[in-house]
Amino acid sequence: MTSAFSRLVAWKAQVHQFNPAGIANISGDTLNSVSGHRNAYRTTCPGRYLYAKLPAIVPARRRLVRGLPSLSIARDVDNHNHGDVLATNSNHDLLFYSGSGQGRMTGPGYLSHGAWSGVDLVTIAGDWDGNGAVDVVARSVSTGQLLLYRGNGLGGFRAALVIGVRWGGFDALVAPGDLTGDGRPDLIGRTTDGRLHLYPGNGRGGFGVSRVVGTHWAGMAKISAMGDWTGDGHVDLIAVDRSGMARIYPGAGAGRFGVPLLIGPGWDVFTSISAIGDETSDTRTDLFVVDKNGVGKIGKIGRTVGSVAWLVESTGWEVMSVYSG
Repeated sequence: MTSAFSRLVAWKAQVHQFNPAGIANISGDTLNSVSGHRNAYRTTCPGRYLYAKLPAIVPARRRLVRGLPSLSIARDVDNHNHGDVLATNSNHDLLFYSGSGQGRMTGPGYLSHGAWSGVDLVTIAGDWDGNGAVDVVARSVSTGQLLLYRGNGLGGFRAALVIGVRWGGFDALVAPGDLTGDGRPDLIGRTTDGRLHLYPGNGRGGFGVSRVVGTHWAGMAKISAMGDWTGDGHVDLIAVDRSGMARIYPGAGAGRFGVPLLIGPGWDVFTSISAIGDETSDTRTDLFVVDKNGVGKIGKIGRTVGSVAWLVESTGWEVMSVYSG
């Protein structure tokens, strides 16, 4: 019976893209991702004997989902089981478009009306503070401070907290997920001299000692997370150089990258590239891009290494500033 429960939980984790060994923030309450009914309501469910078995089921279900690409990146702002994309309009509203799991984005939903200005390098950072809700980080343009907007478990954010200073020398910020392999989300920033700096998250809203993990990246026009695109259990980056050539930089564990894989030319037609998790329900991670004509597309892994199959998803994105990363 416990083996059957482990397989059931692993399947649900795959469908709804949650870490079964982690925690979740449900309407502001923090629970284990898989909990007894009694942990949330006044009930004895699932009964005394099965409840006692829950700790034994945890290691088994962790083995079943280890390395599943669709669980490699957290972008679910509104807790509706799929990755989201952030954007702003000319009124400085902060909006989110939510994935459907069927190859299209829905929305927009409004996170803030008229107040989202004065910041840049905005990115969805996963559960940065360890409370089970997805958070956002951004840089203050005027002060160069790095700001954390903590998710409230309801699809909104609390007031900004300063978690870093002297970030004025950065021109790109990426939230790749867990790059170091310690189970916590990390950040990567590129300085104007072309160096990539890894900031390992500490799981409590801050980060540990940074280190340089790449040089000569100044020629990259776009850098974005893409989750575990290669399916080897490590999160990857995608970078597009100024000629439009795109490459995958596969994670190699411990914050390192392997030999880049060539995707191909023509990626300079995209104004933004965003990681969104599995939006086509094939258990693999996908990308969301917007081209210069305002057309949004979802990119899924093609049949050959480095290839991408595009699904034209929506139009009208030319009036939005879409946040990558």
